[in-house]
Formats: sequence, C-alpha cells, structure tokens
Amino acid sequence: MNTEKFIYYVNCFLIIVFVFLADFISKKAIVSPDDVMVNSGLAFSLFKDNTLLVTIVSCIIILLVLIALVRIKNYFYAIPLCFIVGGGLGNVNERFINWPYYGRGAVTDFINYFGLFTGNVADIFIVLGGLGLVLNYIYVASHKGLKNKSTD
Repeated sequence: MNTEKFIYYVNCFLIIVFVFLADFISKKAIVSPDDVMVNSGLAFSLFKDNTLLVTIVSCIIILLVLIALVRIKNYFYAIPLCFIVGGGLGNVNERFINWPYYGRGAVTDFINYFGLFTGNVADIFIVLGGLGLVLNYIYVASHKGLKNKSTD
C-alpha cells in the first residue's frame, strides 16, 4: 500500500471515529432526561415496529458506503461518506446497547428542532453527509456542463 492511499484510509477512519464519538459523548452528556425521546424507527419514527429490520438495513447501508469509500478515494466525496458512516454507526451502536438490545433497541434523540422533530448528533452528520454528496454532484455536473459548452 502506498503512502497516499494509507493517509486517505487513516483520514477516513479518523473522521468516522470523530463523528461516532461526538454522537456517543453527546448522548452521555445529556443534562435533563426530560428532553430525551427514544426512537425505535427511522426519521419521524418510520418503521418503529420493525426495529430489527431497520438495524439490518442500516448495517447493510453502512457496509455499502464503506465499500464506496474504498473505491472512490476522493476527499470531496469521502468526507460526506465518512459523516454518513460515523452517524450510522452511532445510531446502530445504540440499537445494540439500548434495551431490549441485540439490534432491537431505540436511538436516543434529544435535540429539538423548533418543535418539528427531535434528533441527535448522528442525525446531524448523516444529513450533512447527504447534503455534501448532493452539493458535490451539483458542482461536478455544473462543471461538466461548462466544459461541454466551451468546446461547442
């Protein structure tokens, strides 16, 4: 493995660990239990009665994103993908360590978004990762369009 590839993998690993720990520590540092809500489903409590399925699908998505990270080797896409993996691991971790355990537990949500919904730090990074991917796609698509126009 060459040095550049090694540095890429180390940086990706560090970003994922940072996101995971930021989520984990934030959930442990909750001051008021009154602000905490548990969610056994996805966003907006979708699929709350199928927690094990949500956990399995989340693990598959994390694995697919990790495969993409290995294949892409482009920091503009890697950073958003690392955000998604770190946030996903934070939420999946909770599904395994919270009652009733073994992939059936609930995720702790404690950040209230103006009464619209409640989330956590992992959710923030997952959304930022998705937004980063969309912005990267728009940027690349617009620059391809500019290159095509300049050759006309």
